[in-house]
Amino acid sequence: MGATRSYAVALLTTCVVVVTGCAAPPIDHLEGTPAPEAESVPTAVPTRGPAPQLVINPQPAPQSGQVHVAGAGFAPGEIVSIEVADTGTLSLGDVTTASDGAFAPATLTLPDQLQSGPHTLQAVGQTSQRTSTGTLWIRAPQPWLVMDNYDVPQYGDLGLVAGGFEPMDSVQVSLAPTSGPSIDLARFTTDQAGNGAWLQVKLPRASAGTYSLVLHGQASSAELTREMHITPLKPVVELSPWAGPPGLPVQLNVRGFAPSEQVKISINGVPDNAPVVAQADDYGNLWGAGPVRIPQSAAVGSVTINLVGDDSGAIATADFKVLAPKPWLELTNWFGAPGAPVGFGGGGWIAGEKVSIRMGGATSPVVVEAVTDDGGWLKDTAVVYIPLDVSDNVIFVATGDQSHLVCAATFTVVFPFGLHPQPTTTPTG
Repeated sequence: MGATRSYAVALLTTCVVVVTGCAAPPIDHLEGTPAPEAESVPTAVPTRGPAPQLVINPQPAPQSGQVHVAGAGFAPGEIVSIEVADTGTLSLGDVTTASDGAFAPATLTLPDQLQSGPHTLQAVGQTSQRTSTGTLWIRAPQPWLVMDNYDVPQYGDLGLVAGGFEPMDSVQVSLAPTSGPSIDLARFTTDQAGNGAWLQVKLPRASAGTYSLVLHGQASSAELTREMHITPLKPVVELSPWAGPPGLPVQLNVRGFAPSEQVKISINGVPDNAPVVAQADDYGNLWGAGPVRIPQSAAVGSVTINLVGDDSGAIATADFKVLAPKPWLELTNWFGAPGAPVGFGGGGWIAGEKVSIRMGGATSPVVVEAVTDDGGWLKDTAVVYIPLDVSDNVIFVATGDQSHLVCAATFTVVFPFGLHPQPTTTPTG
């Protein structure tokens, strides 16, 4: 009985070892072991090989130079086409895989039309249609620069893109004047091809003139220089009003100065005329600046209003047309009885000048003094009374102290009931 049990154990052990390589005897032949239910064996599904791979050297490759491409994971002995996919499938060449589906490094020549930067390289098996892609980086043979404009106004925007430096290099961008220290503008980091992204720079305070735009790579000390011009600002001026008599205050609307700079406003050819200082807004504009007063002594014709920016040095001018004053005198009452009150008005005078009014003639004593307003108008004067003993109409004469112009108005005396005072007679002896 013991020998029979030892034989059964040995037979069970032998069947477990070879289960994957041979058909084991039915388990139900073993003594005391129930037969299990039959199980279905899954059908093996064939699997594909590893995904195709590409190896690209060197990275970056020289522009118009050669690149070595190796690959694996394709069908054995098939032709593999290598193309640049981002340029409309530009073909670089074909290779044939070995029995293991791989191909050794193939030397391919890069056409001139492939510019520096990243390009999508793909390898396509002609039989298996298996595809593998990778990024081909191409480096320019020397630094290059493209600017959106080589003439940039003061405080304007400068746009540029540059490349051909060392990969992952730090490049300093600066302005070098013909004399004096350089001005740092920006710094950018290149990509794996040695190129930078588009850069937009606001020019700092700088005088108009010719400069050298210098790009300097920190890793290789590669340097690129281009000449550029900073053009002066050209502000535009509008006057309100643009014409009038001397002494008139004028306001200005201006566009085109430097942001937030102070602007001095003066009148050309006028001595001892302190300039008016105005402040430009964040966009370099002036709205309703001033007022600037046209001198009372200004001759008929044109005077030039000058504007100069403190920071930019930008200059703008505008001409104001000086018109000859043509005054007239008005009465608040044009007729009435003796003793009637009379006030005065009128216009056409020099703005801000003193006007003296006399009753009876140009040599009579002054009865009223008034100053014209900013428009040369005479308003809100004192009132005088027509004398009670007048026997005829009364003339009022107004004289401008600055312009020396004279005008007159007549008050008609109306006697009640047609009564006229009798003339005074001196008795004769």
